[in-house]
Amino acid sequence: MEGLAAERAAAHATEADLAVIDSVFRRMEEAARKHNPEAEASIDADFHMAIVEAAHNVVMLHMMRSLNDLLVKGVFYNRSVVYSLREHRSRLLDQHRAIRDAVLARDPPAARAAAEAHLDFIA
Repeated sequence: MEGLAAERAAAHATEADLAVIDSVFRRMEEAARKHNPEAEASIDADFHMAIVEAAHNVVMLHMMRSLNDLLVKGVFYNRSVVYSLREHRSRLLDQHRAIRDAVLARDPPAARAAAEAHLDFIA
C-alpha cells in the first residue's frame, strides 16, 4: 500500500500536500541532525501519513488511519533495530529523501519504486 500511496501522491498531490510532505521531511532532517531517535520515529510516521493523505484516496486514508497505532509502533520498533547499525541511520534519511523527491517531481513510477525500496530495506 505504501508504494501505491507514493505513486498516487506523485500523481494527485496538491501544492499544499507537497508543501506538507517537504515540511515533514525537513523536520526529519532536523531531528537527525540533533540525533533524536524518538523525534525521528514520530516524524517518520508523520511523513508516511502525509504521503497517504496526498494520495487523495479515501479508502487508503481510512485504512492507514485505522492502522496508525500499528504504524507508529512499527516505526519505533524498526528504527530501534535499524539504528543499532550506525550506517543505516543515514540510509533511512536518504530513502525518505528519495520518496519526497519523487513525489515533489510528480514522478509516480519513481515514487512507488522509492517507497517499495524503503520498505524492502526495513523488512
